[in-house]
Amino acid sequence: MQYFHQRRTRAQVVLSGLGKTAVIYPSAFLVAVGEGMLGLGLIYFMREIYGAPPSLIGLLAGSGTLVYVLSCLFLRPLSDSIRPRFLMIGATAGMAISLVLLYLFRSIPLTFIFLALNKLSVSFFWPPAMGWLSQNIEGKVLNKTMSRFNLSWSLGLVASPALAGLLSERSPLLPILGTVLVCCCCLLLITGAALALPGIRKDTHREKQNNSEVQKPDQSTSLRFTAWTGLFTSFIVVGVIVTIFPQFAQDNLNISKSLVGNILSVRMFSRAVGFFILGRLSFWHFKGRYQLVSLGVLVVLLSVMTQAQSVPLFALLITL
Repeated sequence: MQYFHQRRTRAQVVLSGLGKTAVIYPSAFLVAVGEGMLGLGLIYFMREIYGAPPSLIGLLAGSGTLVYVLSCLFLRPLSDSIRPRFLMIGATAGMAISLVLLYLFRSIPLTFIFLALNKLSVSFFWPPAMGWLSQNIEGKVLNKTMSRFNLSWSLGLVASPALAGLLSERSPLLPILGTVLVCCCCLLLITGAALALPGIRKDTHREKQNNSEVQKPDQSTSLRFTAWTGLFTSFIVVGVIVTIFPQFAQDNLNISKSLVGNILSVRMFSRAVGFFILGRLSFWHFKGRYQLVSLGVLVVLLSVMTQAQSVPLFALLITL
C-alpha cells in the first residue's frame, strides 16, 4: 500500500508541474497534422470524387482560407471573455464534426459549406492558443517559447503531407477520415488536460484581461509592417505552390501521390529546421535587410521553378 501511495504521490507531483505548454505544444502538433492532411487530401478528393478542375480546387482552398482570416479578424472579440482551453475544445470538436458532415453529405456546394465551417472552427483554435502561450512573457523567453510552438506545428505539417499522399493512394476519402481521427485525439487531449492538470484547471487567462495593455502607446518596431507585407506575399506564393504542384506533378511529371506527399513533407521539414535554428539565433533581429534578402531569394527560386521539368529539381526548389 505504501508503494502505491508513493507512486500516486509522484504522479500528482508530475501532474501539478505540468502547465499550459503541456497542452498547447502537442495540440498544435495534432491540429497541424489534421490541417496538412486535409489540405492535400482535399485536392485528390475534389479531383477524383467530383472531377473538379484546378480552378475549382483553387477556389475551394482560397475560400476556406478567406473564411479563416475573416473569422480571426471579426469574430475574436466574441470569444475574448472565454478561457482559451474551452475555445480550443470547441474548435477541435467543430473541426471534427464539419469533416464528418463533409464525408457523409457529398456535393460540391456542401463541400464548400462544410470546409467553411471547418475553417471557422480552426479560427477559434490558433489565436487563443497563441495568446494563451505568450501571456505575460517577453524578450528571450518569448522567443524561445514561440520557437518551440512553431517547431510543434511545423513538425505536424512535416508528417501530414506524407500521410495524406499515402492514404490518398488507397482512397481519396481516407485523408478526411484521418483528419477526423486526429481532431478527436486532440479533443480528448485538451479535455483530459483541462480536467486532470491542476495548472490548467486553475488557469484564469482570458484575452479580455489584456485590453488595458493594448491601450498603451505602441513602441514596437516599424519593421512589423514590412514583415506583414512579406508574410502576405510569401503565403500567397506558398498557397499557389501547395495547391497547384500536386495536380501538376500528377498530370505532367507522372509521379505518385505518395511521392508528392513526401516532397511536400521534405519542404515542411526544411521550414521546421529553419524555425529551430533561427529561434536560437539573434543576429537577424530588427534588421530589415534579412526580410529583403529572403524575399529576393524567393523570387529567384520561383523564376527557376517556372522552367523546371524534373522531379529532383522541383523537390530541391520547393525545399529551398
